[in-house]
Amino acid sequence: MRDKARTRLKHYQEIEQTVRAAGEKATIATAEKPRDVMDLMTSIGEVENQTSINLIVDSATDEFYDAFSEIGTIEVFEKADIPDDWKQKALAKVAEMIAEETKDFAETTRRVREYKADWTMDHALVWETRHRRRIPMSDDTVEHRIPDHKRLIGMGGA
Repeated sequence: MRDKARTRLKHYQEIEQTVRAAGEKATIATAEKPRDVMDLMTSIGEVENQTSINLIVDSATDEFYDAFSEIGTIEVFEKADIPDDWKQKALAKVAEMIAEETKDFAETTRRVREYKADWTMDHALVWETRHRRRIPMSDDTVEHRIPDHKRLIGMGGA
């Protein structure tokens, strides 16, 4: 058990999967304490459950990239050079999209807080390797989208 955990730990550290690496560190620490087999299995199960919860909470950061399509649509609607009567319809659609995304994000927040009561979206996490590698956009684009995303989910911003 410890050897597998050490191997996974090394791998997770190499690819900068810090949440998964922390779970393996906890598994190793738990496995090194002397105890009977049943107690060990229970303790390892508890560590694995906590790691799963930490991964669920961490994965909420994916909401940022998942919203890029909506952010792009809003940007087009707001900046398009169109007649005034169409512009009003476009801006009404923007308000509708923001209201819907804010509502959806409130539900996401509620669900994540079932696991971590004080959770809030932390946009600084998008720069951590485990999240940044999943966003196939330039750093400038990501930087530009953060305030747009905050606005979209009701956290202020652009």
